[in-house]
Amino acid sequence: MSQLFMRLAEIPLLLSFWGAQGYGEWLMITALPTALALSDGGLTKTAQRQMTMQIAGQNEEGAIATYQSTWITLLLVSVVMLAGVATATYIFPLAELFKFTTVNDSSLLYATVLLTTQIAIMFQCGLLRGAFTCRGNYATGEMYQVLIYVLSFIGMCIAILFGGNVTAAAAGMVIGTSIGALCMWRDLISREKRIRHGMKRASITEMKKLFLPSISNLSFPLGDAINIQGSRILIGLILGPSFVAGFSSLRTLCRVALQPLLAISRTIEPEMATAYGASNHETIKVLLIKGSQVIFWLSLIACVALIALGPTVFNLWTHGELAFNWPVFLLLTASSFVGAFWSVGIMVPCATNRHMRISKLYLAIQIAGCGALVYLIPKLGEAGAALGLLAVEVIICIAVMITTSRMLDLPMTSWLKKTATPAIGDLAKLMK
Repeated sequence: MSQLFMRLAEIPLLLSFWGAQGYGEWLMITALPTALALSDGGLTKTAQRQMTMQIAGQNEEGAIATYQSTWITLLLVSVVMLAGVATATYIFPLAELFKFTTVNDSSLLYATVLLTTQIAIMFQCGLLRGAFTCRGNYATGEMYQVLIYVLSFIGMCIAILFGGNVTAAAAGMVIGTSIGALCMWRDLISREKRIRHGMKRASITEMKKLFLPSISNLSFPLGDAINIQGSRILIGLILGPSFVAGFSSLRTLCRVALQPLLAISRTIEPEMATAYGASNHETIKVLLIKGSQVIFWLSLIACVALIALGPTVFNLWTHGELAFNWPVFLLLTASSFVGAFWSVGIMVPCATNRHMRISKLYLAIQIAGCGALVYLIPKLGEAGAALGLLAVEVIICIAVMITTSRMLDLPMTSWLKKTATPAIGDLAKLMK
């Protein structure tokens, strides 16, 4: 949610200083290292869930081994990732390939290396967050994640306001992220006496144990990168960077109305992991149904309000510099609605680290959807991209519902019937 609100503030700022072309190029530049965020192989998420289940099962020693083994692995991945990015951006003329006019190869090199460094720091923050979560301090971990995003955004804004280019903006983000990460680490060591950084409990055996669910978990960030960053790059290559600015702004507006609701899914996830670790399967089923009810009705209300106010908000937000596209807007709104709904259902396999099958389906659907965009964008322009993204969300929703229903032995008709029942009282309980 914090990221989307900052994107709302980012768009008029960057349009004012860099214009539509410069903003579009920035989006394409950030797409490159952002896609590398999946380079942790889904390890931080897998470790977080594993530690939560281990603590719930009174296996503190196992949680310590998971934490230290993950830390060592993330350090190795970060070194390889930084070396690879620096080499690739130095060798290949990416600025020319992407038809940039405001950014040269030198600025692109420095910016991508800095942004990749930020991703490496975020890997460590994800692990720190896992240490908070497994002890039941989920809210504290979330608070620090928001703080890190805010400080990163402030660093970028300061650089831009002082006339900085993409390299300065990236440097500001790294500085802000580093400050937030340091605060998070200091708080953790002040309250956590056993789960600490180190190599004593790290083991190859533990790394192998995390390997399969981590690789499977990789499918989700990889699929997200294909969906979000891939669509940006394809629109930029086929239609031009200025079209990326318009499409991305509409997509942000559609997501910002519904993204806050995804906090419900993230809140439910550690609760499901704890219940599974304690062999309390009935609680998982209750959390699924209640969460689905709340997400469905709040998403429906948010979409109605978005359709009514969207055009006015968009024009004020972008100062009229970007054109409002009704077909694209409606398709992206529907896409966000469907995505919000299945975000609860997918927590069942993910929270319990039994997501191997659905992860493969998720990645396959995203790849097929990206392939469809290659055909749809030249034919229908931005509307083609939005139509393809909606189709992807619908297919994923069906796959998630089938998978989760089978895992919980819960008929889909019963799930949908209960979801369609208003749950005002349950909303109040979940938001506490």
